[in-house]
Amino acid sequence: MSGLTRREFVKVAGSAAAAAGLPIGSGCTRDETRGEPPRSRAVASPRETGDFEDRWRARWTWDRTAKASHFNNCAYQTHCGFDVFLRDGELVREEQAGNYPALHPGVPDPNPRGCQKGCAYSALEQGGSRVQTPLRRKGPRGSGAFEKISWDEALGEIADRLLDAIVEGGADSVVMDVGTNGIGTTAHAAAQRFAEAIDCVMLDCNPEIGDQQQGAAVTYGGIGTARSTEGFFDSDLILVWSGNPAYTQIPNFHFLTEARYRGARLVVIAPDYNATAIHADLFVPVRPGTDAALALAMAKLILDEKLYDEALLREQTDLPILVRLDTSRFLRESDLRRGGSDETLYRYDRTRGAIEVAGTETLALGASDPALEGTWEVETLEGRIRVQPVFERLREEISRWTPEAASRVCGTPPDVIRRLARMLAGARAASNVESLCLGKIYHGDAIMRAQILVFVLCGHLGRRGAGYAAVSNLAPDGHGPILGENRLLSSDTKLERRHLATLLRDHLLRRPPPREVLRALSEHFVEGKSMSSATLFWQIHGGVMDVSAEPWGRELPRDVREYVDEALERGWQLVEPSPQKRPRALLVMAGNPLRRVRSAHRLLEVLWPKLDLVVVTDLRMSSTARWADYVLPVAASYEKPNASSFVNQFLLVHAARAATTPVGEARDEWEIASRLASRIQERAKERGISAVPGRKGQELRLDRAGDRIGLDGEFGPGDAEKFARGLVERSTNLDTTDFDEVVERGHARITSLGRGPVNATSATDWAAAEPIVPHLWHVRDKKPWPTLTGRVQFYIDHAWYLELGEALPVFKEPPKAGGDRPLQMTGGHTRWSIHSLQRADAMLLRLQRGEPLLWMSLPDASERAISDWDRVEVSNDVGSFRVRVKLSAAIRPGQVVMYHAWEDYQFEGGSGHRSVLATPLNPLALVGDYPYLAPTFGARHPGMNDRDTRVEVRRLES
Repeated sequence: MSGLTRREFVKVAGSAAAAAGLPIGSGCTRDETRGEPPRSRAVASPRETGDFEDRWRARWTWDRTAKASHFNNCAYQTHCGFDVFLRDGELVREEQAGNYPALHPGVPDPNPRGCQKGCAYSALEQGGSRVQTPLRRKGPRGSGAFEKISWDEALGEIADRLLDAIVEGGADSVVMDVGTNGIGTTAHAAAQRFAEAIDCVMLDCNPEIGDQQQGAAVTYGGIGTARSTEGFFDSDLILVWSGNPAYTQIPNFHFLTEARYRGARLVVIAPDYNATAIHADLFVPVRPGTDAALALAMAKLILDEKLYDEALLREQTDLPILVRLDTSRFLRESDLRRGGSDETLYRYDRTRGAIEVAGTETLALGASDPALEGTWEVETLEGRIRVQPVFERLREEISRWTPEAASRVCGTPPDVIRRLARMLAGARAASNVESLCLGKIYHGDAIMRAQILVFVLCGHLGRRGAGYAAVSNLAPDGHGPILGENRLLSSDTKLERRHLATLLRDHLLRRPPPREVLRALSEHFVEGKSMSSATLFWQIHGGVMDVSAEPWGRELPRDVREYVDEALERGWQLVEPSPQKRPRALLVMAGNPLRRVRSAHRLLEVLWPKLDLVVVTDLRMSSTARWADYVLPVAASYEKPNASSFVNQFLLVHAARAATTPVGEARDEWEIASRLASRIQERAKERGISAVPGRKGQELRLDRAGDRIGLDGEFGPGDAEKFARGLVERSTNLDTTDFDEVVERGHARITSLGRGPVNATSATDWAAAEPIVPHLWHVRDKKPWPTLTGRVQFYIDHAWYLELGEALPVFKEPPKAGGDRPLQMTGGHTRWSIHSLQRADAMLLRLQRGEPLLWMSLPDASERAISDWDRVEVSNDVGSFRVRVKLSAAIRPGQVVMYHAWEDYQFEGGSGHRSVLATPLNPLALVGDYPYLAPTFGARHPGMNDRDTRVEVRRLES
């Protein structure tokens, strides 16, 4: 080795690397992140001097540790405990805490939990993309020209401009976008309390981002289906159908592989051979967007071979409910007698040989024997008509879906369809891995309804290890009025505050809450203006509808705009401000709409010119921040106190104090919101502004905005920790309410549903020593479901569902969103970032290829003379963008994959892949005026989609 010993070689190499600016050190040390394509440099503290070994030892020297977590919206993998190491008050490194207890006997413990984003969080927190001082735009919007200003200047100027907007345009002209990273109590408290203080519009972005789980919402009556990850150990068959948990559930994934060791079979159903598929016992390929055809073929085989659970179908589903053959509507009491109810439905009792009311007090059948098959005549007010059970209509609907017919549509081999159907029917307990994919597909609601159908046909419902779950959403019940209930209870509409308070106190705590109460709360979502549809705001005020309303190959009876107009005129949906008014101010907190919204280029063309003020509160320079008038720096996770405001499959709530001081002049969200509200109050008094009309016609006192946000002095600007402490100390469903104890160990365990209305919708209870089983109250206790029929509802006889031919789960060909092009661009959640938070992180970019990539199959690339790493242009009728290509044998021909969350400034020319997303609007998401289908928080209002996008790809010359 040219005369050098190994020790001398390492020393020389380390010195050379440092001199050259090359990164050295572990994957959990800090490095630089920029709001532009990053440039690497070595990071060394003042103590890191001397030779290589001295510098390496310095990285492992600290004087204090603290428990921490990353309070981001990690969805199903929320959250993970970390140990943070500090030296002289500065962050040195972090690592997974790995101190979780075993959850249940016979189940592996959840340790260590964490992912590469968490291990690299210090790089983000100390990186070059951090916004460290308040910024004011000094050039044209989007130019990136900002100047530093003081907090006093920023808050004063923003306060005056917000007052101008409210006085001149009304409270509903100020709109707040609370994005996908506003999860902890600090951000929640800031957003909820500030919105109430000035009565601005709050957008519900959950459907907009495609997380609304519409198929479950219209089948189960809600999307909450709590299930804990260790419950997979009770399953002998696990389907990953429309998801990629190896990317999206990294901390939870070991439970799947460990369940396989225990004997469970893992099946992955996906268009591409993704990172999860390599761990599967069976991979089932399916053409993108055609999963409903596969599911309906499975359902036909299950019916033909009588593999279904007949007893469960009679008791728990609407399949025995009678439907009129003349109108395709349910047979109702109002059909049989004057003054009869529109919500009393019927079934045919084989024991008595007559129709009977399908009661909704209990699902227990008693002596009744509901028929699934047959046709009968019934005397109605209009004369004699024929009726038959939903089961008969289902069998007729799916009669054409033989495995061979389905295969011609979805591409899955017929024998594989037969094998999968028999596997599901023969399983002792089959479950699905929850995913947020289907809301991003135009017909994703129909696909999910079909998926639930095959699970329920086979009896996989409400048992340990068995069932189709959508969103495992549970929360500590100590939120109280400091976070969300005040906005819920602040209405002066039909469902008045005092009535809502009574409902919350006396009825939501019942198991389950009465269906009438849940319906009243759902109706209040629109009437009470608690939140507004983000999708409709961007569509109407942002100009996206000019793109999304195009036919794109859909065969609709009417123009999409007619459906939107009707839904708004009838009060089914809510958009604020109204289509006739101009939004004047946009406040973005923990969000990034110019990166997130499909066809976001339309927002810049249509919405941005209408806005007098755009304020972004963020910890880094995002795509949206670059187009803001003011950017306010937010403290990162280690720099502020916080606590988990909800959890998903992992039932531990995390809490932490600030471990280090904020970078620069960054402040936590609560302090920013509190001080801004106080400044609005101060300036309102100085300007003589007191009472103005509020959004609901009430008197809005802007000269008390600061008092209102702090609950008349209970919470001051520096009281962020009080919110986290209050969440823990007010909760009745945690294993400890000692905040200091929770901070010391980093987490507290959720032990019961508690008092929370969100928790109650999961319809289950559990002992602390057992996994959570969704829908127990319905299946075990025979309590009705929150649907019209009081049962799992597969048949929806709303006029629009009948008009569009989707009363039952059906298959419809995916639209050609963006035009008739040969390639279908799908996507997925990246494994390298939580939303866009880490997309420009230098350390994580070095573990990838460093810039946006389009994944393409080898045959499609060959046909276009494209090689790996070539620059290409991706285009359709909506727009175009330029990107590098990554060739992969795992991608099916006809498909290209664009993983999400890249910032616009990471693309050549600054135009990202959302510029080709047509996001056609599905009219069924607008439905109202039907029991249980009214919009509610996070569900049953329109979403945006992107997985049906059609494109062409051409190679660019270097």
